[in-house]
Amino acid sequence: MKASLQFEKHIIYLEELLQQTGRELGNFNCTLDTLKVVTLVLEAIRNRLTFEQSIRFVQLLPLSFQAIYLNSWEVQVNKPEKMEKIDDLIDTIIACDRRHLLGKDRKIIKKAIGSVLRVIGNHLSEIDMDTEIGFLPKEIHLYLKDYIIFKYSKTAETESSIWFS
Repeated sequence: MKASLQFEKHIIYLEELLQQTGRELGNFNCTLDTLKVVTLVLEAIRNRLTFEQSIRFVQLLPLSFQAIYLNSWEVQVNKPEKMEKIDDLIDTIIACDRRHLLGKDRKIIKKAIGSVLRVIGNHLSEIDMDTEIGFLPKEIHLYLKDYIIFKYSKTAETESSIWFS
């Protein structure tokens, strides 16, 4: 009984993450399509990171995204192609997108990457932002940092949210 409650909590959390990602994507109202986009982006990232980098990256992900990242993972014997910029990741997504979910429009793919990274960034602490993502390529690192939706700051009177877009 307890296990099914835990499972339900994880399903609800995954649904929330997918809804957030769908909103970031703009026109993705279908949870299944959003899940496919998240899977495609996370698999492309995984395919471009070394084993050690993948272990570090997966620890930063929300638990539900960890499951997606690790699903069907086959550790590569050969060292993956180095990912230095966002274009490398876009090329990987184009090569891996067998269902043509995102097509070949680089702007759409870049928006999908940004949407997924934004949701991940929303769930990282400032400490993670400052110290734990440094192993990622600079452009991805900046994507995560730039996509923080809000930070909390103490003022003399009250704690308030500061919104960035």
